[in-house]
Amino acid sequence: MDRSSNIYMVTLFLNDMELEKLVLLLPYQQTVIQRFTSEGKLLHYALSMEKTRIWMVFYAKNEGDIPGWISCFPICRYGSWQIQCLAQYHLHHKPHSVSLN
Repeated sequence: MDRSSNIYMVTLFLNDMELEKLVLLLPYQQTVIQRFTSEGKLLHYALSMEKTRIWMVFYAKNEGDIPGWISCFPICRYGSWQIQCLAQYHLHHKPHSVSLN
């Protein structure tokens, strides 16, 4: 990770949207998640069980990059968001188990 970059937590508050509309957008949402993850921009993505909030952790040189990235996510058009610069971020990675089945 570049020392000149920061880590930002985005909390997206989803408006009431029909479940059918949400389900239709999920494949497009997943495409953006995969692209940003592979580019090293997106470190973490989580959707609440109630489907009312999304949390994303981004790695960016400045906060000004984040709104443009958020607008690429189709679901983000249906809510409002808050951006916070994090002082510390740690995600424990468990080793992957290998299955030959």
